[in-house]
Amino acid sequence: MLRRRVIITFATLSLISVGGFGIYLAQGRLSLTIVIATLIVAAITCLAGWLTSNTIIKPIRRLTSMAHHLTQGELNRRVLITCKDEFAELGQSLNQMAAEFENTLNLVSEQRNQLAAILSSMTDGIIISDAQGMVTLLNPSAETILELPQEKAVGRSFIEVVRDYELAQVFKQCLKEQKQQIKLLQMLPHKRTLRVIATPLKGEGDGMLLVLQDLTELKQLEITRREFITNVSHELRTPLASLKAIIETLEGGATDDPIAAKAFVEKADAEVNRLTQLVDELAELFRIESGQAPMKKLTLDINELLTRVAERFQNAAYRSGLKLQVEASPNLPQVAADGERIEQVMANLVHNAIKFTPAGGEISLWAKSTDDYVSVYIRDTGIGIDADELPRIFERFYKADKARGRRGSGLGLAIVKHVIDAHGGKIWVDSTTGGGATFIFNLPIAPKT
Repeated sequence: MLRRRVIITFATLSLISVGGFGIYLAQGRLSLTIVIATLIVAAITCLAGWLTSNTIIKPIRRLTSMAHHLTQGELNRRVLITCKDEFAELGQSLNQMAAEFENTLNLVSEQRNQLAAILSSMTDGIIISDAQGMVTLLNPSAETILELPQEKAVGRSFIEVVRDYELAQVFKQCLKEQKQQIKLLQMLPHKRTLRVIATPLKGEGDGMLLVLQDLTELKQLEITRREFITNVSHELRTPLASLKAIIETLEGGATDDPIAAKAFVEKADAEVNRLTQLVDELAELFRIESGQAPMKKLTLDINELLTRVAERFQNAAYRSGLKLQVEASPNLPQVAADGERIEQVMANLVHNAIKFTPAGGEISLWAKSTDDYVSVYIRDTGIGIDADELPRIFERFYKADKARGRRGSGLGLAIVKHVIDAHGGKIWVDSTTGGGATFIFNLPIAPKT
């Protein structure tokens, strides 16, 4: 009986052991399934993250990068659009905005360049200041008038820049009254005559616009015109008064004396010749200045012209007790010039040399080539010209010999200068009081054929 119970018990235990092992195997299979499922979910999650990065994060990064480039001024950048969604619409809008910004900037830049070109080409000086009186803009003409470059003017106070009391007063008055101010003044140290127009600027920042119109040349022309009229009147008045006196003398009975009558007639003839010369020189000067006397330029030998002029004045020099000589220059290149006009120039200069050289003196003529020019020299040992008179020696009606009682129209050297200028040359004089004078002019060398 006991044996049967033991067998039954053992059998029961065996069944229990086999059942437990099965449960253990089932649990193992379940754990493996869970691990595999977890890995699959993790893989799906990673794939979903990658897809999310490609579809959302990357477009956002592109848009962010585009915005950054725009803030840096790189308006030619564009967003690459690869899909059709909300991000694509945002990218298109950003691209369109960048294109509009770029077009606007190009337009503003073009307008600014045009404004800069206009300001640079203006002959009037332009100065712009802000409401605090600090200079913000200065054009090239203003730089020239004020003798101050823009980089040293911008950012400084208006008063510091202009350095002129009267200009500063116009500036202060304009800002104070907020009305346009116009004034004519002379600016030192070069005595520039300026018409100043100060206009207040209305709008954001306010400030002032100052226009400087340089009237120095215009005023000088007005002075020259007045001097010209005065000089012509004087030059005409003297011979006319002399002629009137001669006529009155003859009418008073001088005709009864043949010898006196002849002397008065000869004097009247001299005065008429003087008037004729004045009128002819005025007409000649007018034609040259107005371009109505074209130069007939031909190939000329300067040595031949100098020799011809010397021969023409030999007798006049001899009568004045002077020695007139030509120093020929060998191998002198030919010049392109109007022979008649250049001979007139030489004759005028030689005539003056004879007139202002005391007896026993010498007059020398020669020429030499320098670079692209042939330079002609006419030197005398005469009374010379004062240093303070040299800058004006070629002006119309200016006579350096006024105190010496010499006669002449004062137009000869003005005509000479205009003729040389018309040939593309230059003329100048080297002289000291009592040390004689040397007049030099140059002419372009004729091109080789």
